[in-house]
Amino acid sequence: MKRKSAYRTNLSAPKGCTLRNRAVVPALVAMLAGVLVCIVIQVRASGPKRRLATISDAREESTKPVLPPVVNGSLAPQDDGPSVKLVTLGPGGFEPRELASSKSRFILMIDNLTGLDDILVQLSRSGAGSAQGSRVHEVRMRSGRTNWTDSFDLDPGEYVLTEATHPGWDCKITVKN
Repeated sequence: MKRKSAYRTNLSAPKGCTLRNRAVVPALVAMLAGVLVCIVIQVRASGPKRRLATISDAREESTKPVLPPVVNGSLAPQDDGPSVKLVTLGPGGFEPRELASSKSRFILMIDNLTGLDDILVQLSRSGAGSAQGSRVHEVRMRSGRTNWTDSFDLDPGEYVLTEATHPGWDCKITVKN
């Protein structure tokens, strides 16, 4: 008596399965793999750029000065150096809306948290006088650039920091003697 094996020995396709139907499954798997690869590439391209830390990075970090804490948008100056003014540009505009500097020489730091691809930040003189409305500086922050820093030595007076395409976004800067 011939015994039936529990394993299937016939490797042919089941009834009703044609060559066309059998080719669909590998095609779907290949297509899903392609979509997954595209998603991974897109996520990596849009994420922050990362690189491996090196020994020279560690040396650089150890020589950087430790900054004091931020109080009312300003970092306390060390010795006779310039004060540091920190301004955050968010979806609602500049924060803080007003800054005062008792020194004409200061460092202005802008953090761009708007999520916009392209912004144009302008620093202009305001108030009475012949220099009213004159642009002192302007910087374009393109996609991916989230901060900007520059030093200024301004005459005492009133200045305004604006974003060109959002008239309601401004920060008044007062430089005192």
